[in-house]
Amino acid sequence: MGAVCRSLAKIWRKNRLWISGLAGAAAILCFLFAGGFLVISPNPVASQAVVVLSGEQGRLAKGLELYERYGAEYLVISNANDKGMADELARLPLPEGHVLKETRAKSTLENARYVKEILTEKQIRSAIVVTSNYHSRRTRHLFQREFENEAIQLSYDFSVSGQFMPYRWWSTKLSFMITANEYAKLLGNSLGLEGEKAKRILREINNWLF
Repeated sequence: MGAVCRSLAKIWRKNRLWISGLAGAAAILCFLFAGGFLVISPNPVASQAVVVLSGEQGRLAKGLELYERYGAEYLVISNANDKGMADELARLPLPEGHVLKETRAKSTLENARYVKEILTEKQIRSAIVVTSNYHSRRTRHLFQREFENEAIQLSYDFSVSGQFMPYRWWSTKLSFMITANEYAKLLGNSLGLEGEKAKRILREINNWLF
């Protein structure tokens, strides 16, 4: 062990400028692309259902567009009681008799959990999940984790948020906050934090930072 440490110290002394430069360049790249990393490549395919998550205006319109484009049978609205979603539901024309509303979810993980119950009950075997671009990586992660043992094919698409700039995420306070919150939520989800406890911690962090 001592010989290994001495060898590493020798390498560091000889190459510290190169190593420091590479580490600095890596840190800059991570900073620049932190926002873009949150956005996955959309991969919607023809499916029986389109699932729309509440949270930001524009998601429902995107879901309706995909519903019509792919001739889906059902439009599933998760957290349909959300005020912003309720306003959009009242304004946009919905396919009569083919809308399934989920009203219990209070987190993205619960979106996945309760949507799974609906899809299973209706024997739906494929669905396109729709959210906002900045929310797409975390959504895919949680849905795939929740649906891991289910014979249901999921694909993903998103609406483009006007509040989030993936490759200039630091340029406005709101875009910065969205990015910081998504990373905090990704970390929290990996540690098993969700629901009201996670939201309380996030509010405290936002009050401290912003």
